[in-house]
Order: sequence, then structure tokens, then C-alpha cells
Amino acid sequence: MEEEEEEEEQEQEQEQKQEVWSWGAGTDGQLATGRQEDEWLPQFVESLSSLQISTIACGGAHALALLRGGKVVSWGRGKSGQLGHGDCESTMQPKLVGPLENISISSIAAGWSHSTFVSEGGELFTCGDGTFGQLGHGHFESRNIPSKVEAFSSKHVSMASCGMRHTLVLLEGISGSVFAFGSGRHGQLGVPASGQIYNTSNSMRKEARCFNVPVRVKEFDVHTVAFICANGEHSAALTENGHLYVWGRGFDGTLDIFAPKLATTTLKLCQLVLGWNHGMVLAEDGKVYMWGGTYHGKLGIKKEDKTNSTLLGNVLYAFSKVKMEIGLHFKELVL
Repeated sequence: MEEEEEEEEQEQEQEQKQEVWSWGAGTDGQLATGRQEDEWLPQFVESLSSLQISTIACGGAHALALLRGGKVVSWGRGKSGQLGHGDCESTMQPKLVGPLENISISSIAAGWSHSTFVSEGGELFTCGDGTFGQLGHGHFESRNIPSKVEAFSSKHVSMASCGMRHTLVLLEGISGSVFAFGSGRHGQLGVPASGQIYNTSNSMRKEARCFNVPVRVKEFDVHTVAFICANGEHSAALTENGHLYVWGRGFDGTLDIFAPKLATTTLKLCQLVLGWNHGMVLAEDGKVYMWGGTYHGKLGIKKEDKTNSTLLGNVLYAFSKVKMEIGLHFKELVL
């Protein structure tokens, strides 16, 4: 009883001390500072620090915050409907995602221009840019209201993760639990390249293989996956026994990987996070290892000292940390 009371007191103390800081690109209001400008130094965000936040997800130029109690607020660029407010307006201040107000949300994720929300009941909702099928609704249309992905209506979604133009989903308690949809041009879906050939709207008119409905990643039919992660055009998964699988666009100019590939390492891994062109894993011994591109000093090593992008044989020991977060051009930090 005393231990429970002590834990409750610690939680209350943490809630009272919570601070949110942001920095980086801010021209779309994604820093929630009330200004549309970049910030070179961390800025205290009063509008977020007054909320009880459990998780923040940063997208291309928008952000989501999951509040204690299951509600979600969003801010930043909204021109594709990724904020879920029922319009395509951008906002510099956190605003409640009204359509989800009566649904308790347990996890959130943000892609370049789309967002995902997983409910306590295991339902998946998506909104934002659907040009590449990354919303999973069976079409290539965008949506400005979080809509339930009906393909999972009889299943329990554990988590979702957003890449630039693709989405990964992990189901709870079944074999073959990893699904993917959206753009698969660089192999980031981990499924055979037999989806719809969809001409994108960019000036180069390049073709991209896209799936607008969830497709099972069959390589994981015989593995129990504990965690998935997507970012940019990369994908990765950690199994329950601590093995890392990676697929998608090759880091730092290496060849693309079109099916999940086991990383060669003797390390037992327990956490994973991907950046735009690099990745980090936390090993059971508490050490963090990184691999990928060295641009902008992301790995903390000289540019010429590149690490292998698909295998962890040449990983770099960086530091010890309990939780890892990396993003693209802006960051939010909850203290």
C-alpha cells in the first residue's frame, strides 16, 4: 500500500514539473511557439507544458500529442488534413482532435503528411495525405477527419508507425502480425512489388508501387514481433527475442532492401527508432548503437567513418539512455 502511494506521489510530482521544449524548422507552426519561424535553440512551449502529455509524435511539418486520458491535440501544417480537425488549415497552437474526443486513444504516429491513432480497443484511425494509399482505406484520397481502417475491424491493432508515404501496423496476439500499406517504391513495405502502379503528381512523373489496403508482411509469419518502426522510406522491426529486421531504402546510398532482412549482430536489442537516414537501437546492456548516414553529424562520427547501413557489425557505441527519439527537421522534448 505504501509503495502504491509513493508511486502515485512521484507521478503527481512529475506531472507538476512537466515541461515541453521545441526547436528546428518552424515555418508551419509545428513548434507550437505561436510563431511561424525556425528556432536554433530550444524554446519553452507554454501551451503544451500546461497539458498532461504522455507522448509526442513529430511528422514532416506537424505534430501530435497524446494526453493522459486518451485525448489528442495536434498543430502545425494541416494542408493535407493530417491534423484531423475536419479541415485543411494549419495552426500554430495545439488544438483538440475533435472527431476523436469520445474515443480513448492509446498511441499515435505522424508521417510526412499523414497521421495514425490507435484506440484502447485496438481500432486504427488515419487521416491526412492518402496520395500513395498510406491511409489504408482502399483508395488514394486524402481525409481531414480520422477515419477507421475497416480492414482491421475484426482484429486488435497494437501499434502503428508512419514513414514518409507508408504505414506499418502491428496486430496483437496473432501470427503474421505485421501489415503495411502506402508507397513501396524502395521496398519499405516488405511485400512483393505487385501493387497498383500509381503515377505520382510530382513533375518527374515517376511510378511508384502502392498498396491502398493493408498487406501482410509474410516474412514475419514465423516470428513474434514486439515493435515496429517506420521513417522516411525505411522500415524496421524488433522480435520478442531481440532480433532486428530492416528493409526499405538503403541508408546513405546503399542498395534498397525489398524484404525484411535480419541484422547480423550478437546483441540482444530492446528498443528501436529510425530517423530519415539513420537508425538507433538500445541493447539489453543499456548501450545505444547507431548506423546509417553521417550527414549533419547524426551519428556523432566523422563523415568518412561510415557505418554499415543494414548490418550491425560496425555499429558505434554512443551513450546510455532509457528512451530514444529522433526526427527530421524539428523536435519536441517533454521533460
